[in-house]
Amino acid sequence: MHKVRVATRHDRPGWWVYWRESGKQRKKALPDRALAEHYAKLKYQQLNSDVFTSIIPMPWNELVTDYLDSFDTRQLTASSKIEAARTLDHFARLMGRADSRHITQRVVDTFIRHRAAEPRQRKLKGENANRPISKDTLNKDITNLQAFLAWAQDGRRRYIDGAIEVNKVKADKRQPKPLASEQVRELLAVARTRSECWYMRLLMLLSTGLRAGDVETLTVSDIDFARNCIDSKSRKTRKGMLFRPLPARIMPALLAYVGNLPPGDGRLFAADSNTHKKWRQIRQRAGLPNLRLQDLRVTYSSSMQIKGVPLSVAQVLLEHSDPKLTASTYTNVDAALVDAVNKLPVDEWLNERTDE
Repeated sequence: MHKVRVATRHDRPGWWVYWRESGKQRKKALPDRALAEHYAKLKYQQLNSDVFTSIIPMPWNELVTDYLDSFDTRQLTASSKIEAARTLDHFARLMGRADSRHITQRVVDTFIRHRAAEPRQRKLKGENANRPISKDTLNKDITNLQAFLAWAQDGRRRYIDGAIEVNKVKADKRQPKPLASEQVRELLAVARTRSECWYMRLLMLLSTGLRAGDVETLTVSDIDFARNCIDSKSRKTRKGMLFRPLPARIMPALLAYVGNLPPGDGRLFAADSNTHKKWRQIRQRAGLPNLRLQDLRVTYSSSMQIKGVPLSVAQVLLEHSDPKLTASTYTNVDAALVDAVNKLPVDEWLNERTDE
């Protein structure tokens, strides 16, 4: 049997709970004796889980506090802790702050159903005010809830019944589409009215095929003006490409842009940050309200392949390990097919049929 004791310390205020776990001495400070004894009781039940077989009740506030504290001990990121706290706040708001025994499969299913029906907090211009949250947002909450339940259902704790299961919903994925040349010209013109920084940012996205996050990390030292190329590094694949070629046509504009940067400013696009609000304004003014930055990467790939660039070359430039991804998602030559079909002598056929 593992022992847990409650004591005070001369050099520290409050009450302290002491126990041994995984061969190490552990302790936790609490403001008063009642809370310390309650925590000691729960900890005693945890440590001796091979003796106790029932669900261990725990108040909601203590349950959440202990779970969020575990992020620090597991060395998880601060952002993931914030996201988890936000999901648990939604759960408490919709289902109440009951103790752990009342968190059942039915309660979890009800929370997901009510959460899916809630309206979006961010309302875009022209959007239905009662439009429910996106499936991607709902899946984030489900992922955070899955992690919370796994922690609470652990054999050392058993705060919640281990039979609860949570499954993600199937999200609708929009297939990226390339832009026509007229749309690209309008987009660049609108971006230039915003700032030269945004104009060059979109031009680099269109002419390098890099992901938006990788373009944001580009520095002046990454550019080789003698060879018309850049040194790119991918945060997603953790790989780099030395001497990634750039179109010679954009080099004069890039050189002029770099020459106007403030002295000592290493990053290319630090002058005007890439935020959701700014990007939304630019694409709406360009008449492309649903445009995503990923569509510029698709435009890069499809434009090359329309001009006859082999799929294998596009795969290397996009840094894809599987050519199937390049072929299925980043190859869209509908414009070339439509142009070819429109060259059929349909008018002659119809006229001949009409004359008959």
